Amino acid sequence: MAIELIVTHTEFISNPKKHLDEVEKNNETLIIKSSKDKGVVMLSLNKYNSIMETVHLTSCRANADWLYESIVQM
Repeated sequence: MAIELIVTHTEFISNPKKHLDEVEKNNETLIIKSSKDKGVVMLSLNKYNSIMETVHLTSCRANADWLYESIVQM
């Protein structure tokens, strides 16, 4: 289950170490809101690497089809 934390820019600045540790320790996603529709997303390195691996594995259509067929067979 994906856990997502949302804090304001001010909350993040008040204690960045706490938020960074929480993201890393619990493999969470942190959204730092700076205004109504703006902000940044912070991921643990582990989560980022997992996303990048998925992007790489599915970037080639033939490889993506092969992976999908493997999933269907399971």
